[in-house]
Amino acid sequence: MTGGELLLWAATIAVVTPIAVFVVECLAALLPPREEAPLGERPPAVVLIPAHNEAAGIADTLASVRMQLSPGDEVLVVADNCTDDTAAIARREGATVLERVNPELRGKSYALDTGVRWLAERVRPPEIVIILDADTLPCPGAIEELARTAHHYHQPVQGAYTLRAAGTQVSSALAAFAFTVRNVVRPQGLRRLGLPCLLHGSGMAFPWPILSRAALASGQLAEDRWLAVDLALAGHCTRFSPASITGAFPTAAKAVRTQRERWEHGHLETMLRQTPRLLAGAVRQRRAVLLALALELAVPPLSLLAIWWFVILLCQGVVLVLGGPWQPMLVLAVTGVVWLGTLSMVRRRIGSPGGKAGDVVHYIGSKLALYGTYLWKRQKRWIPTERDGASDERSSGRSG
Repeated sequence: MTGGELLLWAATIAVVTPIAVFVVECLAALLPPREEAPLGERPPAVVLIPAHNEAAGIADTLASVRMQLSPGDEVLVVADNCTDDTAAIARREGATVLERVNPELRGKSYALDTGVRWLAERVRPPEIVIILDADTLPCPGAIEELARTAHHYHQPVQGAYTLRAAGTQVSSALAAFAFTVRNVVRPQGLRRLGLPCLLHGSGMAFPWPILSRAALASGQLAEDRWLAVDLALAGHCTRFSPASITGAFPTAAKAVRTQRERWEHGHLETMLRQTPRLLAGAVRQRRAVLLALALELAVPPLSLLAIWWFVILLCQGVVLVLGGPWQPMLVLAVTGVVWLGTLSMVRRRIGSPGGKAGDVVHYIGSKLALYGTYLWKRQKRWIPTERDGASDERSSGRSG
């Protein structure tokens, strides 16, 4: 085998591997659920909510949380660099509020660190801490399910966090579909396989001994995934829970762009920097679950994976015309067919995002500039997502 053929096979394997991981996770999610042991009782919990300029919606979030609290539960809001009435509204809704002001170090990771350090100063810290974004709503029973699961297994827990499409835009519907596949379908598949998942920002629950020792003030764009890797390497892998947490995509074009850039750049940054750590940890600690988590983290965003597959397939076609081997192209083509078939089954299970093939191609193509900016103008600092209807002077955003 020549050097060129080796390179061709290496490129094929580099694309086929994350697609295979994606397919296995999704197919496993479609299997019937396994019977699990009852969770039992749980101790009181603290619901920790980081918030940056969330005056428009935090009352709804707190009302939803309050309806699910058990005796002894508390709500702690960290108003992070707020310039609106977030803190006042949270106090009015009965939450304990910490106001944090540090324009240089702002973002969700710093807000969480502030809240956890404040809880650590108590004579008796909470046994369970549940983290929610201030613009998301826990569905009925979610708080109880998250707390009971974290207490029963003594592991970090990630709930089923989804976002609703904004209006009737096809692009928003496709984004919501991809978000659900990433945050619910694939983690559900990992749970069916007995494997850990990543953290996704809202609807997270932690036993206090685990969270209190975590390095939270990372300043990372994808602080949730970063935290999941750190905890896994420390022996605390995240378990998926079907507890449902919902939110909505913003509708303003600027807000959509800011949010997606932060998510996608954070995803890529974590994937490139933390996957090698997990692989090294899997070898050093001889833990297969770390290898599984590394493979999960190494799956790029869905649109980027599709672009990557198409580019390599196109290059293989050129090589084939020039007299190169046909086997790598056949493997990649078959992989693509299986991948599309799997996505079709998932779509039928969770609902169609709508749109035609051209809409999907346009949606994927619209991401090219976003991925390009990662190479030459990477977002390195947390920038809040401007809320719908917010003015330039009082723009607001989610802390995640």
